[in-house]
Amino acid sequence: MRSPVVPSACPWTIEQLKVACGRRAERNRAKRPAIAKYIRKVYSRRIVNLKMDNVAYDPQNVFARILRNEIPSERVYEDAKTISFMDLMPQAEGHVLVIPREPAETLLELSVAGAEACIRTTQLLASAVKRAFEVPGIMVMQVNGSVAGQTVPHIHFHIIPRRVGEQLLMHAAVRADGARLRANAERIRRCLAAP
Repeated sequence: MRSPVVPSACPWTIEQLKVACGRRAERNRAKRPAIAKYIRKVYSRRIVNLKMDNVAYDPQNVFARILRNEIPSERVYEDAKTISFMDLMPQAEGHVLVIPREPAETLLELSVAGAEACIRTTQLLASAVKRAFEVPGIMVMQVNGSVAGQTVPHIHFHIIPRRVGEQLLMHAAVRADGARLRANAERIRRCLAAP
């Protein structure tokens, strides 16, 4: 009995194709350990590149350098455990950042005392920003890890004034005018000083 022939584009019979595929399957089976090793290597490299987690704190990050006064910032408030300064690339007029002096990349690595200090300062600044810019609402935002949107590997809290119908600017996209940042910082400092 003759086997059916595969259409004219392929001159091989079904049996010939089965034999060829069987040989290919045997060759692939022999290569499996090498392929598995390659996949593990590539996968682990991608995981390391994707996450800021499980990496030691980088003392050269921009906020650590601001804390050491190596980079200028428009500071609004500071105490023994925290500092607050204007965001150079604000999402809205009056956007302020609060950071702890403690070296921690995310909230999960911050000590309880550091977290308490950050929340106290964030609450104080949020109230001052709301009064300074006479806005109906304040957005407080804190993200952990690059996948969540953290762009600087030092924990920080965003305080963003919100106005009805106003669209937020893209995060970390447009650098603000220095004179405008100084004027906004002064407005906030006046509200902090007022009772």
